[in-house]
Amino acid sequence: ERIRRLIEQEEFLVAGKRIPLTASFGVACHVPDAPDQLALLIRQADEALYHAKGSGRNRVCRFSSGRS
Repeated sequence: ERIRRLIEQEEFLVAGKRIPLTASFGVACHVPDAPDQLALLIRQADEALYHAKGSGRNRVCRFSSGRS
């Protein structure tokens, strides 16, 4: 969330015009002893990212296995 806010507050100028910039993040947590851990984390973070974008963008969402 702190990184997202910093990006949002940064002033980006292109040809003298301010360009608003926002970011969405998907977060997944390590599951001990899960097989194929890296691939699992990437899939979960990707799912959380798409949830963040679908929920209005410019937000951080954590993976939840109960999400439909």
